[in-house]
Amino acid sequence: MKRALAAVLLLAAASSAHAGGLARPNGVSARGVGLGGAFTAIADDPTAWYSNPAGAAWGEDGFAIGGEIVYAPRKYVPVDAAGTRGAAQTATAFAPLPTLGVTVHPKVDGAPSRLALGAAIFNSFGGQLHYPKMSDPGIRAVNSTTDLVFEVGAGAAYEVDDTFAIGGTVRLGVGVFAVDANSLPLDADLSGAGVGISAALGAMFRPTPQLTIGASWRAGMDVATSGSGTVGTMGTLNMKHVQKWPQIASLGVAVGTATKLRVTAQLDWTQWSRFDRLAIEFPDNPTLKQTLDFDWKDNWTARGGVEYALSKGAVRAGGYFDTSAVPDRTIERQYLDSDKIGVAVGGSLRVGAWRFDGALDYTLPGTRTVPDNRPDFSAASWAAQANIAPGEHSGSVLTLELAAFRRI
Repeated sequence: MKRALAAVLLLAAASSAHAGGLARPNGVSARGVGLGGAFTAIADDPTAWYSNPAGAAWGEDGFAIGGEIVYAPRKYVPVDAAGTRGAAQTATAFAPLPTLGVTVHPKVDGAPSRLALGAAIFNSFGGQLHYPKMSDPGIRAVNSTTDLVFEVGAGAAYEVDDTFAIGGTVRLGVGVFAVDANSLPLDADLSGAGVGISAALGAMFRPTPQLTIGASWRAGMDVATSGSGTVGTMGTLNMKHVQKWPQIASLGVAVGTATKLRVTAQLDWTQWSRFDRLAIEFPDNPTLKQTLDFDWKDNWTARGGVEYALSKGAVRAGGYFDTSAVPDRTIERQYLDSDKIGVAVGGSLRVGAWRFDGALDYTLPGTRTVPDNRPDFSAASWAAQANIAPGEHSGSVLTLELAAFRRI
């Protein structure tokens, strides 16, 4: 059953990885993506169950169906301490990623209540990437990974009064994990799947019609995966691995003007330090363990956007700056990261009870050069301090997001 579930999820998501190596570049909403991700203070459609559950209290009843296509080319060029450049190694993530959601306000005496209920399905973290297999024996390297989680969230939001709303979501995560690696400490090809549970909370404060302040918190999620695979020459073994997805806190503000213009800004904090290592255990052989240190750091993202209302919709633009979470020592081909700048445009069109949203997001190309310090740590007792993958790491992410929302 787990293998069948994993196959379905892999068909749906090849990679949404970028920020912090594994985060989506810009959220799950086409409207939010068009604003550079600065959506926490204005989320009010079914994607609010991801961005800020409180916003659903002020949103319209309806359902949303959407998806995005992520195109993320990457390149790694090994460069040793003498400056000798190796052959370029490339990989490209290309995948459709679906999003579904619904929001309803139960009626009391025939009128909508202050309570909103709803649910959503989305891919929050991770993806799949394949690089050429390292041919040099003894080099610790991850050749291909699948490390992702799909979430099913069920939530409630309540309009306390005309100025304040709160909300929360219970999140069930279905995780898929697979890795093909060299010398960790043995060659291994492993896969598994599992589930985890977490929660999210949000609040919105609207002291005036022109000003809204939003805050949200998504708790960390541990997904305990289990499966099997081969390790060295020991044949097939059962395996266990816990995916430690980070907690995220966001604070946003939206300011309307006397015209039809609205300006949004947002600051995000992501606890990538939960990604301290990749550890795989084997119940059949407790003394055997596959490990790869990550030692990632928490990171910050600043976002901003503008929206101009039209008679039948809106147009949007935005951008963001995202700091790196991965240190030189543990950066790997699979987990590209650097300080990043992104730009986005988008728009909406209303046709009767329908609203159609679209956005295009581009994380600008960047190259990160990691020095080869292995000669400085040549002693066996210091080898773990050397940079794992010295050389030039480069990549970009292009995201096309489309969605349709219908009032009910």
